[in-house]
Amino acid sequence: VIFSLVYLYRIGKRNTVKKIILSLVTQAEKALGSGTGDLKYAMVVERAYIVLPTLIRFLITKKELDNLIEEAVKYMKLQLSDGNNIAL
Repeated sequence: VIFSLVYLYRIGKRNTVKKIILSLVTQAEKALGSGTGDLKYAMVVERAYIVLPTLIRFLITKKELDNLIEEAVKYMKLQLSDGNNIAL
């Protein structure tokens, strides 16, 4: 039962975490600019562990966080290449 509740909570909060990560990726891009991929990645990871609630931090693995950051970067690049403003 506990596993089921944790799983449902985790699935329900995934979209919120995606939005937070996208916001952090966008902030890192604005703050550090291009050509600083490693610094931006470190900044996003550091801030993600500060911003995300404790329970969610416990439930998201490093691998999942890496995947969420990659998804956010791809989304941001796609939006920018289409000429969209992604200011969050």
